[in-house]
Amino acid sequence: MLLNQLSLRLVKAALATAACALAASCHAQGEDFGRTLGIESQAHADAAAGTTALDFLYISGDVTDLSPLSSLGSVRMQIWLEGTSALQSLRGLENVRANEYDGLHLSVQLSDNAALTDISALQMPRASSIELIGGNT
Repeated sequence: MLLNQLSLRLVKAALATAACALAASCHAQGEDFGRTLGIESQAHADAAAGTTALDFLYISGDVTDLSPLSSLGSVRMQIWLEGTSALQSLRGLENVRANEYDGLHLSVQLSDNAALTDISALQMPRASSIELIGGNT
């Protein structure tokens, strides 16, 4: 179990490094490609109310309600939801639309969300993938 957690942390670190490198590359070309939001508690979700556009959205931890994110209209690259223990629904993400960026499409990954039973808010016809990795109900 400890080895799996360490491996997952290493994978996350590698993905974060790659995302930062991509963001830096795009920024050097004068493009806005660095809007990342990490939500790890309900207080973080509440504080994010009014956010309208992102490149990356990461949600984990003690989040129970995503409705403060209802003003979020677009996510350009990835939504990653993992390790939530009480989140039952993705209500609040129903207004998110995938925006194609340079031929890339939005990727959604859901992993180890013990109470998650309703993903119907994700109505994104242009998302290239919605991947259920495991540990979701």
